[in-house]
Parts: sequence; C-alpha cells; structure tokens
Amino acid sequence: MSQLLDLPYEVLGEILREVEPSSLAPLLLCCKDLNRMINENALLFKNMYLDKWDDFPHKRKATSVQWQIDVKNLTKWEKILQSDNIDLKLDEMPFVADCIQQILSNGSPVDDETSRNLIQLRRFFDETTYPSNLKTYMCNSALFDRARGSTPILRSSSSRQRLSAKLHCIHGSTIKSTELASGEDVYPYAASVVYDLRNYTPETLWGPFLPDGSENVDWEMMEAILIVLSHNLRICRIYHNPLIEPLWSRPFGGMIPNSHIFVPPTENMPLAPSPSEPTTLPGPGPPMAPIPPATASSLYDGPNSPTSASASTSVSAPTLTKQPSTPLPDPYGITGTWMRVVCFLDYNELFAYNFTSAPLPPGEPRPALSTTEAIRMIVMHVSVTRIADPGPEDGQGMPVVHFSGTSRPRYAYWDPNARAHVRGEVRLTREGEVRWTTFSIYHGEERWRSEGVQIGGVRSARGIVGCWFDKDYDVHGPAGPTAFWKISEDPNGEQDPEDDDD
Repeated sequence: MSQLLDLPYEVLGEILREVEPSSLAPLLLCCKDLNRMINENALLFKNMYLDKWDDFPHKRKATSVQWQIDVKNLTKWEKILQSDNIDLKLDEMPFVADCIQQILSNGSPVDDETSRNLIQLRRFFDETTYPSNLKTYMCNSALFDRARGSTPILRSSSSRQRLSAKLHCIHGSTIKSTELASGEDVYPYAASVVYDLRNYTPETLWGPFLPDGSENVDWEMMEAILIVLSHNLRICRIYHNPLIEPLWSRPFGGMIPNSHIFVPPTENMPLAPSPSEPTTLPGPGPPMAPIPPATASSLYDGPNSPTSASASTSVSAPTLTKQPSTPLPDPYGITGTWMRVVCFLDYNELFAYNFTSAPLPPGEPRPALSTTEAIRMIVMHVSVTRIADPGPEDGQGMPVVHFSGTSRPRYAYWDPNARAHVRGEVRLTREGEVRWTTFSIYHGEERWRSEGVQIGGVRSARGIVGCWFDKDYDVHGPAGPTAFWKISEDPNGEQDPEDDDD
C-alpha cells in the first residue's frame, strides 16, 4: 500500500479514475491515507461522473461536494436496479425516481440518441436486460392493479401507485400488458379512466390534475391518456411517419428539458428557471430579461395588452399576423408548427357509458371499456402574441405567455370546415409543471378547450399531454384525450400534406 501511495498524486488519480465507482467503498476502508486521498480528490469524482454521464455547462459549476454526492447516489441507483431483490426495489422507489429526474435534468439535449444519460436510462430499463425494473417501477399504478384483478378506490391510490404512474409517463414507451409481453391488456382500463366523465370537474380543471383543486398533476390520468393515445396511433399504423411518431414511442424520448429544438447551450443558460433567476432560455429573438412584476404588463400595450379590458373577455378569432421584425420573447418555445392527435368516442357511446346504467357508488371505477375510437391528426401553426405576469395561483418562476394561430387536419386538408383558429396560454403551476391551455375557434366562436401538461418540463421534446372538452364545461361531454408535440420552429412549416407519401 505504501508503494501505491508513494506514486505522484496525478498518477494515483489516473489509476483511481479507472476504478469502478462501486469499488471505491472497499478502497476507502483500506487505510486512512487512501481514504483521505479519495475523499479530498474533487477532480476524481468529477472525472468519474463525466466519464459516464453527459457533460452539460451547468454541471461544470457544481461544487466538489456535489460531484461526490452525485457519483455516490448514482452508484447506489445502479446497484438497486441491478439487484434481483424486488422488495428492495419497491422500498427504494422514491430514491430511484429522484435519481431518474436528476439524470434527465442534467442531460444534454444535443441528440436524443447520443445522450449518455438517456443511454444509461434505456440500458437499465430495457425489457430484455432488466425486465424486473420495468415491471416494478412502471407497472405498479392503480391502472395495472385493476388489470391484474384488484379494484382500487377511484382517485385514492397509494403514493407508490401514483409514483409508478409518473415513472411510466416519464419512460414514455407505453407498456401494453400487465406482464410486458403477455397478460391482460391495460388499454380497456385506461379507456375507462379517460372516458369517465366524473373525472372532468372544476377541481381537476377538466384536465389531468388531481381532484383536490391543488392543480398538481394527476399522473395516473396522464398514464391512462398516454396508453389510449398510443393504442389508437398504433392500430392506425401512423407511427411510420417521422413527423407524426411521438417521442413517447421511444423510452425516455424527448424527456430532457430544452430538447424539442436544440439550441447550443451557453454557460449561463439555466436548466430550470427559479423565481430568483432571469429567464434566459434560448429561442427566437433576444434572451428575455427578468420581468419586474410592476412593469411586465407595460411591455406590450394596445388592445391585446395584459391590462386591456378586452384581453380577458374577447373570444373573437385571432389571426395569424405577420411576424414582427423583432420577435417577442418565447421562453416556453411556443412559436412553431406542432403535430396534434385527438381521440374521441362516438357521442352516443360516450353518453351510454356514463349515464344509462345505475349510478356507481362513490369511488368505484367504471368497468373496463373495450371500444373503437375515432382519431384525428391536426397541424397547428402558432406564434407568441403577448406576455403577462404570473397570477397569484401560478408558479412565479416564469411569465404567462399567450399565443395564437391556426390549425388544420393533417389528412382532410381539402375540408374547409375542418380548419380553425387557435389561441392559448402557457404558464407554470405552483408545483413547477408547465401547463398549456388551448382554445379552438370556429367562425369566431370558441368551441373546444384543452388542458395539458408538458412532460419533461420547459421546452422538452416529449410534448404536451392532456384532455380536450367542451369550452362551456358541459358535464355530459364530450371530452377525451389529446397530445401535441413540436415538429418545426417555423410557424408556417409542414404546409403541404398532400405531397407527403403517407
């Protein structure tokens, strides 16, 4: 040992760098000198981290203690995922989930296929290599419990079940059966959640939020929506079109913040905004300086300003106007072309499913729904129109951004009655999630509304998942699932579907 410790510090550091992080613990027990040398070598832990995980500018500012904590936590995370002990995996689910969020938050959005963080996540949650990880962490929500034969109480699942649903949404590639490759199909149970109109209430904002009025995301509702949408896209064989294939069809696809259209990062670009930080996310136009609460509304005046009386009451159809010479700040990456999927039941079937049978006892879910749904692919062209301060019920880290534009069907482009105007707004919730609200306007009158959440955070490529419904909140419906994801930074992109070879 003395001969090893007599080596130059730099040489010893390079030798230790070749040691697996999981082998550092035994080395620390060898002797006091080696223990001190390892624990005080900040560069060693930094190099160990960067040898395996993405190097992204904000990580370079981490302290020596943070590098050491990250390496130790991720080593523990790997050991848990490599273990065959299911009880251990379940007990450590919160820790595993926190590490997954950290890995995604620290990932580089350069390329969804080459990010080392995503490669590591896909390796440990591969159905062939580690099937127990998928079954343990992604298949333990109330939805899967119902498919296995148990009947949980509606909207009162355990924290473990809710966390499993969230992990399934983060993973993205929807698991079709209770046993991965065989077993009871989960889709009918997901459809029974999505088309149960009792889930659309003022408390849930008629969207994928918990029914307690907190505006926190209901991940079990989100999971059900993703399963239903994926089922319909799959049976319609739409996945072959690269513009239409959603990133949730690939494990952890598009889950890194700022990944939907990559802009080279800078040292000062924050990964996630906070109330104390300026919003300097990349995007069209110059970076947006912090907006003082007293002056944000004065940035844009006129009939569409946040202080205008008509701003909150007008429902006239917005027009897609010529872009200003200096684009408005776009912290959420709204401006561009988006692909949208909408699914719905025949209204007679929806009404019969909800209202023609005897009322169910409170908390009892509706029976599994095996059905055939309609599906529509829609292209939206939108641009930012104005910016306002967050309200008292919003997250305070970023402003509320309004947008408008047009939408048209992806395949029925010849139908003039299928086109609509679109307006909406994006804000942070108090929980820190990105909430999108959209309105579809036909002949000057708002008809449909949607509420959704951007999975992955600000500017993630995964897109927005949520619910559409009647803008008057009709308790008799209709309502259903929807999602949309960005396909171009150009708000006039993807204009000629008739020329596509679909």
